[in-house]
Parts: sequence; C-alpha cells; structure tokens
Amino acid sequence: MDPKKEIYNEVWFLYKKYLSCSGSDNEWENLKKEAQDIVDKHNGDMFARELIYAVINEIGRFNG
Repeated sequence: MDPKKEIYNEVWFLYKKYLSCSGSDNEWENLKKEAQDIVDKHNGDMFARELIYAVINEIGRFNG
C-alpha cells in the first residue's frame, strides 16, 4: 500500500473513533497516545504529523 494512503486511512479511523467522544480527559489522553503511535509508526513523517494535527484540532472543535 502507498505510505500516504496508509497514513490517511489510519488517521481517518482515528478521526471517526474520537469525533463523537465525550471529551473526557481519559479520551483526550487516549487520542494523543494513538495519534503519537501513528506518527511514530511512520517515523515522524511530516504528512502524518500535519494530518494528525488537523484532525485533533477538528475533534477539539466538537469536543472542546
């Protein structure tokens, strides 16, 4: 699989998983851990980092 497509798919599933969460501290910690795992898996890839950043900001708009 194309690395960028793999990153996009992983981040998309993360987005879907956390978009409707309650916004509890525990959920935010889990989101941050899973997001960091994706970035680490892809060796700090800039696309992964920026996509994760955008998704976390978007989730924060709904759960802030």
